[in-house]
Amino acid sequence: MMKKILVLVFVVLMLPAGALAQELTADELTADELTADEQSVEKKSAEKKSADELTADEQSVEKKFAEKKSAEKKSAEEQSAEEQSAEELSLDELSVREQSAEEQSVEEQYEEDLSEQEQPLEEMFTEGLLFEEQSVDELFAEEQPAQEPFFQREIRFGHLSLVPNLSVQEVHNDNIYYGNGSNSISEKMVSDWIRHVKPALLLDWELNGRGSLKLGYEGDFASYAKNSVNDWRTNRYFLDLDLFTPGGLLVKINNTLTDAQDPYGSLNEFGLGHKTMRWIDDCPIAAGFKFSEHFKMFTFYNFLKQRYADRMDFMQNYTSSEAGAGGEVKVEDKTWVFLRAYSGRQGYDTYRAGITRSNDASYGWKKVTTGLNWDSTARFRGEVSVGYQWNSYDNKADMNGVPYKDKSSWIAATVVEFKQTDSRTFNLLFTRNMLQLGGGGSGYFTNTTLGLGLKQRIKQRLVFLAGCSYSINKYNSEYSYYKGRNDKILQVQASLNYLLSDWIAVGIGYGRLKNSSNHASEDYRQNQLTISLEMNPSFLERRPLEQLSSQE
Repeated sequence: MMKKILVLVFVVLMLPAGALAQELTADELTADELTADEQSVEKKSAEKKSADELTADEQSVEKKFAEKKSAEKKSAEEQSAEEQSAEELSLDELSVREQSAEEQSVEEQYEEDLSEQEQPLEEMFTEGLLFEEQSVDELFAEEQPAQEPFFQREIRFGHLSLVPNLSVQEVHNDNIYYGNGSNSISEKMVSDWIRHVKPALLLDWELNGRGSLKLGYEGDFASYAKNSVNDWRTNRYFLDLDLFTPGGLLVKINNTLTDAQDPYGSLNEFGLGHKTMRWIDDCPIAAGFKFSEHFKMFTFYNFLKQRYADRMDFMQNYTSSEAGAGGEVKVEDKTWVFLRAYSGRQGYDTYRAGITRSNDASYGWKKVTTGLNWDSTARFRGEVSVGYQWNSYDNKADMNGVPYKDKSSWIAATVVEFKQTDSRTFNLLFTRNMLQLGGGGSGYFTNTTLGLGLKQRIKQRLVFLAGCSYSINKYNSEYSYYKGRNDKILQVQASLNYLLSDWIAVGIGYGRLKNSSNHASEDYRQNQLTISLEMNPSFLERRPLEQLSSQE
């Protein structure tokens, strides 16, 4: 029993302690839970705070990124605006430049066109100063490099160019027969209007940077308003080969065949003022080698044959040939000095009316020349040439027993063009030579000519041309018609030309010729007024210079 009481007491005693322990444990648990909750809350609060801070950082980053993106966008917009402005400015500048280039092209093209309308200096001042019934526009020819294009006034097939041309001229000549007015028959001064129609065609083949080959045709059909019996035509055909190889070989062949009826006379003035039918084949050939940039050598062969249709003119039929050699040394950037020696012969080969091989005027010659020439890109163009020539006759006397006298004299062949500016060009001509009067008798004359020319471009489409020359012909013959005769010939010409378009040019010109001679029958004057219309004046630019020089 006691045990039960003791157990009961023990239980009773233990019960509050257990409850207390249980309560304490519960309180401790609650405190622990509270601590955990607090910690959880604090953790959540910290997490929230961290999240808030992270959000703030993200917002700050996003804000900075947005600001950066906005700044970049603004910068891109500003750059785009600047580029657009620059592009607009560039387009404006380009438009201005294109307009300036077009204006410059028009100016250059007009100068070329007017140069193409002109004929060579040699034709303006021939040995006898023959005043041809031609446009004053054709006084000064200017050879341009064949490879230069000119405003598509040509038809191209690869390396082949086809260049057409047509010129129409109205010329008033107040003395078509070169009379002095002393009588109404042989010296009557007759005036007339003469229409010239001049078709032309040129084929120009570029040889792949090694030169060019030119084939061409030029016609001149003259119709007289009142004296139609004087109507005439002249056809000229030419071939020009200019070849140079990388190895240094140089070849130049220029052949001109002329079938003429014009009244301009021959080189020795035969037939001047009268319609005469004749043909002339002129073919100079040069072949050489360029050993270095400063030295080259050439060999030459020049051939000329002349035939008249009328049997009465047989004393003007001859064949001339000449061979020579020479060297050239470059003394400056574009200037060469040359020395040449030639040997030649002119043979008269039509015999009748007492003229035979044993008494004709055939003769041979030797000559030496020296001078200067220039590259095609220099401001000077052409050649300065002076020398000395010795002539010796095959026979001792003509058919009348008049002795042939060997002769010698200094000679000159200077034709120079100086381009002072793009709008102004000067020309100089100085020639001297000895010319045989014919194949049937003893007699010759020396011709000395000095000429000056000017080409001045005014504004864009207007060109003024002017030229003058003075020539002295001194005759040496025992025959009365020529004995003691001296002619002094003054020629003045001027023209004004206007380019209507790339293809059409118009011009007006005036020329005067005055021959003062101590033989009354050869004392005359002549005035010409020329109105011209040129379609595709670029044609003359493409013709060979030698071919131009060979024209009468």
